[in-house]
Amino acid sequence: MKCQNCGYENPTEGTKDNKCDQCGYLLIQNNSISAQVDSSELTNGNLVVIATFNNSYEASLTQEILKTQGIESWFQDEATVNLAWHLTIAVGGIKLFVREQDEQLARTILDEYQASLNEETSQNNDLTPEVVEESHLELTSTDKILRRSFC
Repeated sequence: MKCQNCGYENPTEGTKDNKCDQCGYLLIQNNSISAQVDSSELTNGNLVVIATFNNSYEASLTQEILKTQGIESWFQDEATVNLAWHLTIAVGGIKLFVREQDEQLARTILDEYQASLNEETSQNNDLTPEVVEESHLELTSTDKILRRSFC
């Protein structure tokens, strides 16, 4: 791990108390996009944002979906949103980046996944009052109250 203070390249394991062996500066594991991607890709504009998220659960799930399809992706501002959630809107949420050449495929994969979720949700919402009556399902008293309130 490279020291942010003196630039010394510390070994990834065996660093005492997460401090630089050279100057004693506290080393912070940097999960930002710039720490994970070759700097030339950032300056050349080879990365594009394909999605933003308000929480790391959705962001991680989306990254895993892309990973299973062989698309490498990176987050920006994930640590900020996780540690200072009240700044989520200020930083624009967690941004998910992919390489420019993977953008179309990644968007297609995510669109297909969203469509499958929408289809599954619509199938689960088919319990209209008519369907309940036709299937002879008994409604509980709570169901009846909710039905009167929201239908």
